[in-house]
Amino acid sequence: MERKNQNGKQYLRSISIIFYAIMSGMTLFMIAVLFITTTPEQMERLENPPVYYAIIGVLFLIAVFIKLFWKPRRLETIKNMESIKEKLNNYRSLLIVQWAIAEFISLFSSMFYLLTHQLFFIGVTIGVIASYLLLRPSKDRLINELTLSDAEVFLLEDQEAVVADVKNTR
Repeated sequence: MERKNQNGKQYLRSISIIFYAIMSGMTLFMIAVLFITTTPEQMERLENPPVYYAIIGVLFLIAVFIKLFWKPRRLETIKNMESIKEKLNNYRSLLIVQWAIAEFISLFSSMFYLLTHQLFFIGVTIGVIASYLLLRPSKDRLINELTLSDAEVFLLEDQEAVVADVKNTR
């Protein structure tokens, strides 16, 4: 499949689009669940089995593992890559994995609220969405996390420089 080159501005825009698409999905799903549970024809509530709490707990442990162990190791690997193009393409993948875990927790907790009507689960969803906002991508965060050199920062800001690529779907 053909690949499309990106400059720094296009790269940052593309990861921002992915970020906000995931955030919109989490938020809209939570709103839909809240709407469904407030209509007169409410679904029958399921009992509150501890398994739902356990699943959310396991998902949080996975998120903590990714944040504390996997992400720092992956960042070190990315920092040691030769080209900025290789660094940014791998950094995008790292961000998507990190964001997907947050989305996974949010969607599951919304679904568990739908099944049990326990406010704890909607609280988890709201907390995940609020903390997800702290993960918003920015040029400064990218530069700091990857410890880019001055030359790499210059390339990132150069409108003519190719710093990343994506699969062209057209």
